[in-house]
Amino acid sequence: MAQKLREANFVHDKGIQVIAHSPLKRARETCRGLFGRVAPTESTTEERDGVLRVVQLDSLLEKTPTEWIPGNLGPLTNRITKFEQWIADQPEDVIAVVGHSQFFKAMLEMNFKFGNVDVWQVHYHTSGKSTKEQQTNGEEEEEEEEEYKVPRGWSSLKRLYACKGEGE
Repeated sequence: MAQKLREANFVHDKGIQVIAHSPLKRARETCRGLFGRVAPTESTTEERDGVLRVVQLDSLLEKTPTEWIPGNLGPLTNRITKFEQWIADQPEDVIAVVGHSQFFKAMLEMNFKFGNVDVWQVHYHTSGKSTKEQQTNGEEEEEEEEEYKVPRGWSSLKRLYACKGEGE
């Protein structure tokens, strides 16, 4: 996938200014593989390829074991709210996000999970500001656009790349 994104000049063509990722090892490894960098601890301000910052956000952690218990989504909902507020507070408009499918499924109120290493794009709107957020992970560009219903504040969800399984 990293090679496909490089060949497509993904970072430049999408105008990615900030990369945010979960602190978990899988997400950090995916971020390093796709973008060639991760946040050393909390954040860095080294500009490269137009990317101004790389940040690590605890709010992007995957769903915890206690959050799987029916009726106990409070902590996950709080992390989603914290993440959305973080997006709204950023001066940049285009943010690539590497995280976990259960987090994105809950945040976007989806009835399915994103595939591993899929690349999706969605816009976040707050106070008249439109912020693009790319949850990154994927393989072949999809030609058909499907309409997905997303919660208030979010719009224009579409898959950019789908990672195909081994042997496909």
